[in-house]
Parts: sequence; structure tokens; C-alpha cells
Amino acid sequence: LSRLESTPTLRESDILSYLVLGRPPGAASEDESNRLANAAVALALSRSESGIQTIADRSGLSELSLTQELGGLALNVGKQLSPRLFIGYSMGFIEPVNVAKIRYMLSSKWIIESEVSEETRALLKYRFERD
Repeated sequence: LSRLESTPTLRESDILSYLVLGRPPGAASEDESNRLANAAVALALSRSESGIQTIADRSGLSELSLTQELGGLALNVGKQLSPRLFIGYSMGFIEPVNVAKIRYMLSSKWIIESEVSEETRALLKYRFERD
């Protein structure tokens, strides 16, 4: 669990501004505001991991996470239906992007992955390991 503290005591938003921008919050440029927002999201995600994992365990999901992707914050949900078949879904909160995913293991070395959103793509992956 992450927690921001300072001496003298400041609000977490002020501490985060000092860490990211090197100065107290105030009139920030658009780029600085974006960097500060990304840092706040990363801090929130680090605090939510154990609670999210508890929900995933109780609901029987193989994957339940919040990530910074898809143009912003995204909720990822997935289920391993069999040892070879995984299905998942990602939903963007800031950018309205939705992605359906499917992964199937043909063998221990060959995997087919497909993602469907505004664009559809399929990947054929080959995995090898060196000793």
C-alpha cells in the first residue's frame, strides 16, 4: 500500500505536485496537469491492487485489474475457461475504447490471440526457451 507523507504535513495532492513537478500546485500547463493526473492514477492503482485481487478471487475471474492503457484508465476482466482458452474484455474510462480478447494455446509453443475493437487483429505467436 502506498502512502504519501511529509514534514511539515501537506495534503497528498500537494506532495504529489512537489514530487512530479518540483513545486507546489498552481497554474500548471496542460502537459504538467497531464503528468500530475497520470501520477495520481498510478498512486490510486497501487492502493487498489489488494482489494481488486480479493474481488477477482471471490468472483472466480482469472484477471481483474485497473491499468493505464487504452488512452487512459482501463478496467480489464478475464477468465481462463480451460487450460488452453482465455477470454477477456478491457473497457476504457477516459477514452471510450472497448477491446474483446481471446487467446487459445494450440500447443506448448503456438498461441493464437485475437483482439476486437474498432480494429480487429489476430496474432500467431511462437514461444521458445533457451537453456
